[in-house]
Amino acid sequence: MKNASLDLKQLPEQLKQLSQPVVKHHVIIAVMILLVFLIVVIFRVNQIISTTTDSAYADEQRAKSVRTVFDEKTIEKINQLKSRQENTQLQLPSSRYNPFTE
Repeated sequence: MKNASLDLKQLPEQLKQLSQPVVKHHVIIAVMILLVFLIVVIFRVNQIISTTTDSAYADEQRAKSVRTVFDEKTIEKINQLKSRQENTQLQLPSSRYNPFTE
């Protein structure tokens, strides 16, 4: 067994020996860390998507939402306009040709 005493003079040399495998394979280590991170992210997103929604919470949030209020004068003006169901003849100037007629 090696001497367990800590010598500050030998510490840089010991750190260099320990870091050599890490430096030698740093690309592989980085790729593995990235792959693990991506797997965790995909797993978490899958869990979030597959959870059922709480209908009580959704109803509460809908009740809290701001309702849009329209101007009553504008609504009256729109209602006064002719409806789309009425057949109105399009009056083209006499010099214009209507390409949609047969």
